[in-house]
Amino acid sequence: MRENLAAQAIDQACGRIPPLWPLQNFVAVNPFLGLADLRFTDASQLLERVAHKGLLMEPAYYLGLLRDGVISDEDIRAAFADSSGAMPPASPRAWLEQELLLPSQTLRVLTVADQLDRAHGAAWSTFVTDEISKWCSSYFDEAQGSWSMPWRDHSLYQAWRLSAMADANPEVFGLRGFRSFVSHLPESRDEALSQLLTHLRKHVAIPAERTPDFLHRELVSVFGWSAWATYHDRRRGSANLVRDVLAIRLAYDAALASAFTVTGSCESPSANGVTPARHIAQIAAETAFRRTVAAKLATHAAQPSARASLQAAFCIDVRSEAYRRALEAQAPGIQTLGFAGFFGIALEFEGSARCPVLLSPAHKVAQRRAVDPLSGLAARATAVWKNLTTSASACFSSVETGGLLFAASLLKRLTGSAKPPAGNASVLISQIPTETGVDLVAGALKNMSLDPATLAPVVLLCGHGSRTENNPYAASLDCGACGGHKGDVNARIAAALMNDPAIREGLQQRGIRIPADTVFVAGLHITTTDEVILYDTERLPEATRIELVRLVSDASALALRERSGQSADEARRRSTDWSEVRPEWGLAGNAAFIAAPRSRTRDINLHGRAFLHDYDAAADPDSAVLTMILTAPVIVAGWINLQYYGSVVNNALFGSGNKVLHNVVGAFGVWEGNAGDLRTGLPLQSLHDGTKWVHEPLRLQVFIEAPRERIDAVLRANPDVLRLIENEWIHLIAIEGSTFFDWRGRAAWRDLSA
Repeated sequence: MRENLAAQAIDQACGRIPPLWPLQNFVAVNPFLGLADLRFTDASQLLERVAHKGLLMEPAYYLGLLRDGVISDEDIRAAFADSSGAMPPASPRAWLEQELLLPSQTLRVLTVADQLDRAHGAAWSTFVTDEISKWCSSYFDEAQGSWSMPWRDHSLYQAWRLSAMADANPEVFGLRGFRSFVSHLPESRDEALSQLLTHLRKHVAIPAERTPDFLHRELVSVFGWSAWATYHDRRRGSANLVRDVLAIRLAYDAALASAFTVTGSCESPSANGVTPARHIAQIAAETAFRRTVAAKLATHAAQPSARASLQAAFCIDVRSEAYRRALEAQAPGIQTLGFAGFFGIALEFEGSARCPVLLSPAHKVAQRRAVDPLSGLAARATAVWKNLTTSASACFSSVETGGLLFAASLLKRLTGSAKPPAGNASVLISQIPTETGVDLVAGALKNMSLDPATLAPVVLLCGHGSRTENNPYAASLDCGACGGHKGDVNARIAAALMNDPAIREGLQQRGIRIPADTVFVAGLHITTTDEVILYDTERLPEATRIELVRLVSDASALALRERSGQSADEARRRSTDWSEVRPEWGLAGNAAFIAAPRSRTRDINLHGRAFLHDYDAAADPDSAVLTMILTAPVIVAGWINLQYYGSVVNNALFGSGNKVLHNVVGAFGVWEGNAGDLRTGLPLQSLHDGTKWVHEPLRLQVFIEAPRERIDAVLRANPDVLRLIENEWIHLIAIEGSTFFDWRGRAAWRDLSA
């Protein structure tokens, strides 16, 4: 019976760990993915116990919002009623200011290393984390290191056990008898888990109901490696590697418990817990933001009746919002729309998936390169140079050997004078059959809420990507809908399919007629500089091409001034300067998702804080598009939002600290410094300008212009989405005409104007 309870506790603890994607396709992942079954407040309390910090900001942050007038008395009253259901206080502001300053006590779960550190002022927690990180980085290394770890053909636990039996470092640090202790551990990981937990119970009081929390605390102490193991486990459909990490972590605690005297419980009181006032302040801040956005959306523009001269589809990424307004400002006949930047085509290009991580690529795309007898030699030389400059043992000597040749390159990158890369004009080759292409184009047009009969003469499909130097987290600035890559390949393939005469003929046989004069053009929005690169424009008449180039260029200048206040030269310099820690702000500020006709948002400034997805409920009678929006783009936007949220409220655990101190580990992750845990989220420089937070931690507000009963029907059919809303990880608002309704439960909505 006890063994079954222990097995359940292990499953529960391992299931709480989210995956961490590798740097080359780093995408935003909800850091609370394993806690989605819990309500937000319950998850916050759990993390207070096991991570020693919950999901809320410190009192000073909320007091600053009160001081600056961001939160009103009405917001506090609404938040008080939502959180407690009781009557709000007579003086909301005074009450909240007073309550935020009150101390609170909470119980926190401790590892054995934590207990020894508290009792003796030691540094065992840091030492254990460094040791595990040393072995994990060697085991998972992707050819960055010069020396490979032996036994990599074994499981992680077995490889660690064989390595640790020969490693005297723990004993030198003061952990007596460690090698002997490890040698007596079972070769089987699962047997070791059972034995180690039994051993620990002899030294530490671990209540049965707290066993999952204790094991969760063990994994949190090496959170980055636990998340990296979970990533591999999810790809393989197993839970083996994260169990290996848990067994290794328990082994260190068990060895410490054997070597030193440990008394008491695994729980200890702490005096800096969270009072309910902080939860109320957080809800009040979110209420204030929702109120501001709803007021803007309440008055919307009339839908243009004439055929547009130019239609431009952009990714729903918040950085597109300012550029879309800038482009529409160039002429009244320009219409923009928002859709996930992979344009509904899940591709694999050069071995990488160019689609959301929720999908698998269904089609392969190749790139035709010119035959050059020197190209193979150049590629091999580049690979050798990369190994030299990334290897820990050779990077310094390679610079010395390269001498002045390398110094010139360093100087260019340091000063930002390196020439930015031009657009990729190579030929892309896909093997997508005509009938499949017809399906893909028909689906894309429907999901973008585009009426084929009224398409403009020019339709721009504009993906996006960033441009930075010396940035391990470069993929986090690219397109999440393209799997952490630039969106040019998807845009070019989508445009090619939509221009294909055979596919157009197939569409016409289905009653979908694209005007004969409509030409689709691909583009790439460089978010660092707000430039737009155009591709495959040879189908356009010369005068039309010149005009399109002028329009996107003028829009770029306007958007850049609004978003950053920089000149084009300064923006380009920052994008090629390898010493620049803030080349762009990425998706900082994201807080809303709006699925509605463009007429709802066209004339309002949302300050780059909203994901914009076009949606026309009248053209979606079966709710197929609504289902797609709620089950894909909303989920991805929610993940992005919660990654930014977690990186702000607890950067030590869910972020990656100081970008200046980052070192690449194994070619797939980063350390902060030369050791420690693998870091998981966003660096402070992506969130804070040195004086204040640039990203305001707010849960995503999802506005959908659709009848409430249809939204309810989609949620009932998709429990995973319902769970996110029900447990308050995201907020849902329905728009019906000029009335806004807040989701309050299954088939229950509150009129926000009441």
